[in-house]
Amino acid sequence: MNNNERCYYSVKFALERKEIYSLWYSGKNDGFLIDQNKILSFKSMNELRQYAIEKNINLQDEHTVVILDLAINWLRRRDREINCRYFLDFWNIVADLAHSVNEEFYGDKDNNGILEIYNKLFYGSNLPAVKKEKDVFFPQWDEVELEILTKVIDDAWRIVKIYLLKSTGYELSDALVKSV
Repeated sequence: MNNNERCYYSVKFALERKEIYSLWYSGKNDGFLIDQNKILSFKSMNELRQYAIEKNINLQDEHTVVILDLAINWLRRRDREINCRYFLDFWNIVADLAHSVNEEFYGDKDNNGILEIYNKLFYGSNLPAVKKEKDVFFPQWDEVELEILTKVIDDAWRIVKIYLLKSTGYELSDALVKSV
């Protein structure tokens, strides 16, 4: 793949048993397709596929599923238990969402120990390409680190609400609006 080529993938965002689909691309830069500074989104995978055909987009077979309920539930509970792989993926997806619409994201700041938190999630994900055969890393989290992670996830939720949910007309339940 040269620098001008992009690979396109579907991303399914799931929240409150509803689904929103969008197109993520990987290339020299990663991001989401946008329309009028909103993330281009679809109500079904079939709609997304039809759009890809009409625009001559070669959609890859791989896809990503982001279960937004997991982030929301964690924010509600403020658990010490952290699913590193989920939060690493969520952080990366939201960073790409933010970059696509030129929005500042707290997780991209280079201060207050944010990179250290990101690295803990990265190594705590124990990705096969990174870890040695028998090495498994289970990070321990102190209160300051949990507060930083909470700020990152809270800001990620703000970006998802503005640029994905509201732009699609997604109606948040009253319980969800009040709880987060």
